[in-house]
Amino acid sequence: MVDAAPLKLDPASTALVLIDLQKGIVARPSYPYSGTEVVSRAAALTAKFRARGATVVLVHVVYSPDGKDRLRAPIDAPPVAIPATPDFGEIMPELGRADTDIVITKRQWGAFYGTELDLQLRRRGVRTLVLGGISTNMASIGAFGSLQRKEISACTPVAARVRMSRPYQGCH
Repeated sequence: MVDAAPLKLDPASTALVLIDLQKGIVARPSYPYSGTEVVSRAAALTAKFRARGATVVLVHVVYSPDGKDRLRAPIDAPPVAIPATPDFGEIMPELGRADTDIVITKRQWGAFYGTELDLQLRRRGVRTLVLGGISTNMASIGAFGSLQRKEISACTPVAARVRMSRPYQGCH
């Protein structure tokens, strides 16, 4: 095993991007940690990033009342129906939204496609992202793919991310 050097992040060019930490998603089952555990850890991270003057981005998914802006991709299994309660898209209050936070609304899995996230990061000179949140097996994978094309590096703290389904166990 190789000992890794501590990760050094420059607050001026680093952003914490938290995905789907909202009321309508946090309450759903997640693995390997509960949504509540992830929110607690993410809240601690946001406090540290804000204290150092780093950019904090909160990404949430919100749909129009008629649902016509929901993603309808051809996939191998029907998506899990998520009821759109009035507070579905509300960002978890434990994150303590600050006036300096960037809030991005997405209408699909990825946080970059169809949003202004890329523009907001570039205008602020962000070169490194720390990604966390819920549905990281879908949302963060999409973000990583977008980042490779934009020459932005990223990492994901294990304690601040979860998936909505159990890990793939192979064919049965």
